[in-house]
Amino acid sequence: MIQGVRQLGALVRRRFDQPGPTTNYKEFLMGQVKSVPSPKAKDIKPCLMEININTQEKLIHSASLELDEEKVKKYFWVGNADRMNPQDRFTTDRLEYLISQTIPNLLKSLPPGASLRTILAKCFPYFYSDQGRVSERYRYYLDPAKLNLNITIPRTQSPKQHITAVANAFKEALSIPKEAVLYTLLVNGEILADHPDYHQYLYNSIIDKHFNETRSSAGMKPSKRARPTESHTGTCYLCGSTDRPITFDMAQIKYKWYITQKINFASGVHEEGFARNYQICQDCYKSLLQGERFIDRHLKTKMLETALHVIPEMLRPEELSEEALENLAKRITDQVNGLGRVESIRDMMDYFTRKQGYHQLTLVFAEHPQGNFKVVEVIPEVTPSRIHDVIKKAGEADAWAREFFGEPSFNQAWFNGLEDILLLLPIRRVKRSLQTRPALLIAKHILLGEFVDRLGLLSDFLECARAIIHENKSVYLVEQYSAKAKGDPGTYILQTLIFMKFLTLLGVLQEGPPYAGGRKEMTEIPEPYKKMARELELDPFKESLFLLGTLLARVGSAQWRAGSKDKPVLGKLNYQGMPLSRVREFSVDIFDKLRQYDQLTEDSELIYAAAKLQLGQFEMSWPLSDKENVYYLLSGYAYETLRIISRGGKKSETEEN
Repeated sequence: MIQGVRQLGALVRRRFDQPGPTTNYKEFLMGQVKSVPSPKAKDIKPCLMEININTQEKLIHSASLELDEEKVKKYFWVGNADRMNPQDRFTTDRLEYLISQTIPNLLKSLPPGASLRTILAKCFPYFYSDQGRVSERYRYYLDPAKLNLNITIPRTQSPKQHITAVANAFKEALSIPKEAVLYTLLVNGEILADHPDYHQYLYNSIIDKHFNETRSSAGMKPSKRARPTESHTGTCYLCGSTDRPITFDMAQIKYKWYITQKINFASGVHEEGFARNYQICQDCYKSLLQGERFIDRHLKTKMLETALHVIPEMLRPEELSEEALENLAKRITDQVNGLGRVESIRDMMDYFTRKQGYHQLTLVFAEHPQGNFKVVEVIPEVTPSRIHDVIKKAGEADAWAREFFGEPSFNQAWFNGLEDILLLLPIRRVKRSLQTRPALLIAKHILLGEFVDRLGLLSDFLECARAIIHENKSVYLVEQYSAKAKGDPGTYILQTLIFMKFLTLLGVLQEGPPYAGGRKEMTEIPEPYKKMARELELDPFKESLFLLGTLLARVGSAQWRAGSKDKPVLGKLNYQGMPLSRVREFSVDIFDKLRQYDQLTEDSELIYAAAKLQLGQFEMSWPLSDKENVYYLLSGYAYETLRIISRGGKKSETEEN
């Protein structure tokens, strides 16, 4: 995985990072530019605010510019400094940084005589005020009063809150719109982010300072226990070179491959031991940074409501031009997106007739709390052929469902691909955030060809069915089903059957031992049920429950027509599981309800007799668990409910379902 990021970065660097006496700082930073940030509110176009200080007239002005890819490059939006470091970026997404830390911090860091330092000295301290003996982060701030802005700033309890209040006052006085997602600083009309001194400073803060300082163990400042060394060279664990400067300081690396902040992870449990864990040369360090940013810009997508970063390992990277690399990235992203959209199958199959250009992908699912990067799940070494198989089998599962269940009335497809996993598991929200890890683990099993636990799935399915019946809004799928389900789990159970068919087609559904007696069809039951039992590969135990479930559906339908919108008979099921003894008692209740609601037809009696025969015949050797008993009852219920609706004559029930 780390080699894939390094490989991408090396390809990006070919354009500008050629060997020579001088470094092209600006071109390097171009490779570090981030994508256009998304505004908090939807359906609005993000903009950048130019904050211009006129030192001669002692005024401050603002201008709003609509953001696009060219503007994030022009104003060098490379992200803020790490949260633990002083903020020093001229283009930032936090106005608080720009009016407080940026200029004071850069004046401390820029070398004497730098022309940028002269420009900044025109602003500081003339337009800044001092909060006194407080943290350096909050000590200085751009004072509106010194720029002839008549603003009243409310009293605050802390220096940090005061900076926030000043920033809010500037936003109001300068009429900064809600679309503003980036801010950049100008002095007398000059864009400071485009100054050559700033480019060199950024390059040094991102690259050079990690290699040029005197360090112990090539990467950290000397500790009390370590003796400084004049040598900064060593063996790079990525490329194997032995004569280049090295570091193990990974603070700038977004994907945290190795922990270098906690001493107990170091070899020997002391700081200099980090060098024996992992160290990389400057060349590989730059490649990792550029590779990460290329992934963010071209290989980042979303799957299962989770940010997804795709890392390819390419077949012949030396043959890729810059344009070809970006085209390959788009093709890879389209293929990965195709895993979640069954309607894209034809396009995807067309893709797979061409040369892929890569031999495997690593899928990194991540969260970004407070701008950090937190890995949720990693799916390594996914091959193009596996992506092809998953997309193809998703289409086959949907086609199978259309053949036996008809056209779906609620969606474009019965099965939409991996995205549907979110609607099949009891995924919950915590503080507006979906807890998607269970879905990601199922996707991981599928993409790696690993077995999925069938009994675990059935347990999840029953939990979801109960959530739908009780309209439990804390479960994500209820939000999606509530409008059309009205507390009825029938459609949901059908989709679980289709999903298990999909897993079966892929060969990843973990089944128990097959029934030793073989499968014998019940010739006396109607053909549709025999055919469905064959398609679902039901053994005699599951088939008896399935048949009993079809009678449950007839009772529920009769109750619905009689005015009971919630079908009270569904409340007699225990969704935690039912032992065989309770199922047999339930079968007696079903027979009574069939008689009560005038549903005891010849057809119903045949089905009931066949189900009861098998329930009694295998009583002493019943292999199914309590939860399996309930699930296959619900499977029959879902199938028969669909047949009742599709026969027509129950228009209002059709609308309800």
